[in-house]
Amino acid sequence: MKNLLSSVVRVATKLGSLVGVACLVAAGMAVATSSVASATAVWSDPTAQVGTPGGAGIFNGISCTGEGDCTAAGFDVNGQGMAATESAGVWSSVTEVPGPSGGYFHAVSCSSPGNCVAVGNGGVSGEPIVATESHGMWGSAVGLPGSPGGFGYFYGVSCTAQGNCTAVGGDGNFQGLVDSEVAGVWGTPTQLTSPPNGFFDAVSCTAQGSCTAVGADGAQHPIAATEAGGTWGTVAEVDSGGDSGAYDGVSCTDGGDCVAVGGDGNHQPIVANESGGSWGSPVELTGAQSGTGVLQSVSCPSADNCTAVGAASLTGGNEQPITAAESMGIWSGATVPGSGSEIGQFYGVSCTGVGICTAAGSNYSQPTTATSGQFAIATSTLPPASVGVPYGPVSLQAINAGVSSPPYVTSLKWGKVKGSGSSPGVPKGMKLSSSGVLSGTPNRHLTPMTYSVAVEVTESVTVVAGGSKSVAKETVEATIPLAIG
Repeated sequence: MKNLLSSVVRVATKLGSLVGVACLVAAGMAVATSSVASATAVWSDPTAQVGTPGGAGIFNGISCTGEGDCTAAGFDVNGQGMAATESAGVWSSVTEVPGPSGGYFHAVSCSSPGNCVAVGNGGVSGEPIVATESHGMWGSAVGLPGSPGGFGYFYGVSCTAQGNCTAVGGDGNFQGLVDSEVAGVWGTPTQLTSPPNGFFDAVSCTAQGSCTAVGADGAQHPIAATEAGGTWGTVAEVDSGGDSGAYDGVSCTDGGDCVAVGGDGNHQPIVANESGGSWGSPVELTGAQSGTGVLQSVSCPSADNCTAVGAASLTGGNEQPITAAESMGIWSGATVPGSGSEIGQFYGVSCTGVGICTAAGSNYSQPTTATSGQFAIATSTLPPASVGVPYGPVSLQAINAGVSSPPYVTSLKWGKVKGSGSSPGVPKGMKLSSSGVLSGTPNRHLTPMTYSVAVEVTESVTVVAGGSKSVAKETVEATIPLAIG
């Protein structure tokens, strides 16, 4: 959890040990649509991004405009803001962004590829800072003067279009701080009072002038504030069941329909839903490695389908990335992405579709990223066959299919797609089992040539909760060449 009083200690801790907060990421699934991804989607292991100035650094935030097109921002061991860009799935080297010495980026938001805004704090005067990337080129980070109390920081930013962004954080009076960029011009940071004190960690905007900010007050209770029509409402405590806690991330799919994530006084990851402008009580998620954890960021590509990231504590003081997701309105427990052997944290996540997400953080030394991808058929080639000769068997493969984990049960069913001629679905004499095994003996009357084997696979995800059962399905197809001689 973040607060202004501990921000100096928090920054020093990150620079010294580069300890962040891990990734609580998994993919959501859509109901009754053609695009479904399981809440138990498979994530890659975190990958270190090389070339960090000073040899070490951390990504605090990430924003993606498409699958494989993302920008991550943070700071390096030199105490300088830095950023890296992924284009078509390939990451650039991590580079420092010019600006005040001792400047740190805590969040980034991109309106289109190469057009992003990063925010944070730093410089001699301790002002909140912003940096703008335009057409792939970063300008210098600049401080925004005028924060109440003489200094401040930005921890969250959300852009709805190039030149139209909203940033939130805290000021020198230990109150929430907001500022907006309109047509490329930033205003003066404004205080939103939240007795007893308070701060904002994150913001999500669905349109210019329509935003939701979340954080915690001085009593360590979650808070939220809503901007409608360009005017911010009252900062209010969100019911936390009488327990302490803070919200560190928020994502909105419509005005008044948001998801917030964070941690509570029991050191458990929590999530809460806002529907129609009313917040529900936070719910603890289970499954953190040692029973403790926190969520730092959340991204919802559609209603009831969200991916959140945070950290779980390990025995001995280390942390490990963990993942969780909301699908069909039901959250999964926290799990570890990839092989489960990595230590470190993820601070940010950005999803461009259901189950298509990228997370960013650190492995205690280098900035890291990890991805979850779209369900698809991986098999693209087949061993050649001969007429009249038994074939295979050959098992077809799918990627990014979910694994069964309570309350979700995931299954795959293969089949052929009806065709004709050189695209017959499956050539005469051959068969494809429901488990994806291609076998049989090519009919001796087949003309020797390359056939297009047309197949499909359906991922079915069943969730049973509260006495009710829901099923979501996604079917993908592929045409695979098979030479028959």
